[in-house]
Amino acid sequence: MENLSENQLKEVVFQNVSAKTCFMPDEFEETSDLMYDLGADSCDIVEIVIASERDLEIVISNEEVEEIQTVGDLYGLCKQKLMEQGRLKSL
Repeated sequence: MENLSENQLKEVVFQNVSAKTCFMPDEFEETSDLMYDLGADSCDIVEIVIASERDLEIVISNEEVEEIQTVGDLYGLCKQKLMEQGRLKSL
């Protein structure tokens, strides 16, 4: 996968969250809690993470998954992984 901009990264993360919840990407924010605001259960969160790993070609550890509570947590973690790989375009 090529380098991504932050907007492209956000689109991927939001689409993956949307695919496992009953909310469209424009109906939630980075501060939205996956469980309490969006109704995701722990299995949904794992599936969102797996989809994000696949789409972004990154690896997120089980320990890191346990720390994800909000959409922003997932976005930030994915951003960090892409930065570590040198695959995030700077503006």
